[in-house]
Amino acid sequence: TYGVSRLLDSANEVGFVPYGSRICGNNKKLGTPVYSLVIMYGLTMIYLLAPPPGKVFDLLVDFVQWSTWLFYGLTAAGAIVLRFTKPQHRLRSFKSFHPLNILFIIFCVYITIFPFVPPKGGSTDAPYPYYLSPLLGLITTVAGLVPWYLRMVWWPKKTGVDLTAWVEEEEEGDIESIDSTKDDQLEPETKA
Repeated sequence: TYGVSRLLDSANEVGFVPYGSRICGNNKKLGTPVYSLVIMYGLTMIYLLAPPPGKVFDLLVDFVQWSTWLFYGLTAAGAIVLRFTKPQHRLRSFKSFHPLNILFIIFCVYITIFPFVPPKGGSTDAPYPYYLSPLLGLITTVAGLVPWYLRMVWWPKKTGVDLTAWVEEEEEGDIESIDSTKDDQLEPETKA
């Protein structure tokens, strides 16, 4: 819950969250995303307490996990793509090990496809079909593409506002910070 609150706060800082200053901004006194924490706490309590115990709760957990593993796999694939498209990026603090990434991607593909395969022996004791939770995860993921498209593609085309310009600005600031740190580290050696 705390990690997601920080994520919402970071997304708010670059303008990705509509009305973000009201629902995601840091509390001035505490310096933490209190409003995001309250929202995430409420959603977590609904998620934990609203469904009846048993199979329905398991369905919800499986439903969330399907999308989670899909995006974990896409993230690992993105690490490989960036390694080849930007091999000498100055802000890279480490390089991922390709065989481990590939193994992880294979695992993610397996765990996102396997739930659609019917169980051996036919039926289970579940009150819903075996494919329902991954199907709900897939539908939710595809439905999430609509607001993403509207916010990241349609709105910038309509208004002319580049919502990704902050990335280059932040990277330039980070590179300048790294360069000044290196200069500070080299100064004592040159004085000697």
